[in-house]
Amino acid sequence: ANYKWKVSSSGDAAGDGVPSAGILIGALANTELFFLLPSHGHSKGGTLVTVFGNNFKGGEPRCRFGDRASTAGQFDDPMVLCTSPAGPFDTFTNIDLAVSFQGVSGWFNASSLFEYYPPPKVRGVSPNIGLRAGGASVTVFAQGFYDKPEIKCRIGEVVSDGIYTHIPESVVHRFPNADSAVVCMAPAALCTPLPCSVPVKVSINGREEEFHPDDPPQFYWHDPIAAVGMEPTAGPASGGTLVDLTVREIDQIPLGLSNLVSCSFTSNNDDFYIILPAFQTG
Repeated sequence: ANYKWKVSSSGDAAGDGVPSAGILIGALANTELFFLLPSHGHSKGGTLVTVFGNNFKGGEPRCRFGDRASTAGQFDDPMVLCTSPAGPFDTFTNIDLAVSFQGVSGWFNASSLFEYYPPPKVRGVSPNIGLRAGGASVTVFAQGFYDKPEIKCRIGEVVSDGIYTHIPESVVHRFPNADSAVVCMAPAALCTPLPCSVPVKVSINGREEEFHPDDPPQFYWHDPIAAVGMEPTAGPASGGTLVDLTVREIDQIPLGLSNLVSCSFTSNNDDFYIILPAFQTG
């Protein structure tokens, strides 16, 4: 047998030697908790943790993170869903996660610990504007990003893998309160008419409930802004010539970002294009 038990009964109403009502009050043998997914979450709580194990029997499950009780959701051997409670942690803290089952004595500890971390504070994104077709690399700067394999980005409603990175020296001055960054890939435009924007968020453990921040920076899309006239049309190879451009689609520049416009003299079928290497601080 997989468990030891005894029964408290109201009697043998059927007369067949089987108690008519009973409560399992013994302890399960061979019950094991193998691993947690994810194994970390922010100290605000609310992380949905899947606990994988073996021989989950008994009644309704209960979860405990350290000494803090928590709600348990779906129970389907071999897994239990636990929701992490908020914790008073302002730094990385590892705690035990345990599960018990109604009518069964004792708590069963997971073989690995659950790690709490302070919620990251997002400071901005760069660039925060790109072409309608998407594909731009968007870097999200924050205080408190952590290098975890489950990192996800959400731009609008599109979720994709994120890549943890250190802040390039070239942009440190733009985000003085940031100490880490995550690189995301911008999808094709998700809104109309252009220019338009959507929020940019990051989840360290990849869970939907942990995308940060509550007041996120925005990413904008625009159509190409083409230069259709230019005066003068030539200058010395050493550069330095002041050029006046006549452009179309200039209304594609979002309000408040016009001072961030720069020009790229890259030939493409004899057209010249305006480039927007914009950034946004939080």
